[in-house]
Amino acid sequence: MKSKFLKIFSLALSFGIIISCAPNVLAGGGFSKPKAQPISADMKRAIDILNGLPEAPPYTHLPIYAADGGLAYFWAWNGVICKNDFDAFVAQYRNKSNNTTSAMSLPNSVKDEDWMTICTYGNSYTLEFFEESKEPDPSKYLLRIDEENHLIYTVRKSDDLYLFTFYLASRNTNDPTPKLCRSCFAVSSGMGNIKNILLPVDRELLD
Repeated sequence: MKSKFLKIFSLALSFGIIISCAPNVLAGGGFSKPKAQPISADMKRAIDILNGLPEAPPYTHLPIYAADGGLAYFWAWNGVICKNDFDAFVAQYRNKSNNTTSAMSLPNSVKDEDWMTICTYGNSYTLEFFEESKEPDPSKYLLRIDEENHLIYTVRKSDDLYLFTFYLASRNTNDPTPKLCRSCFAVSSGMGNIKNILLPVDRELLD
């Protein structure tokens, strides 16, 4: 039952984000038939990661379950499928990101129902909507951007626990503002392999 649930969840997740990242094919008053384009090797690999193969069902690439901590998963979304959107987010938020300050210096955040290690998916919004709609104080989280590994995540602190929220770049063809979808929450007390993809400044928190 668990594997069946994970398969359904990962397929729904893949479908939802593919829809959010798909280009608008409406032209004029009707549908325009897209011309067939050759698929690059990277795109084929990304599709295989997200759709799964017989030897590697799609849920096995989700960060919580992946042997690589989700590196292939984030590469497929942020490095290939929504690469332009990832690049747009990085360009706008580079000056806000902080990859060196330890999360130990953060003031405590309120520990709520999101403080668990779990995959998640929903609509796309701005980073500020996700991080500041419940707790409006921006000093309570740090934004990390790892361009080499196509990662966007934030870290919060509550006493001796740390919450890492990972994001996927998401396209909105009607709004140039960079948007994100939440991918997963990970709490320092039970992160599994996800800890291996954190930046060094955050891995130090778990030593």
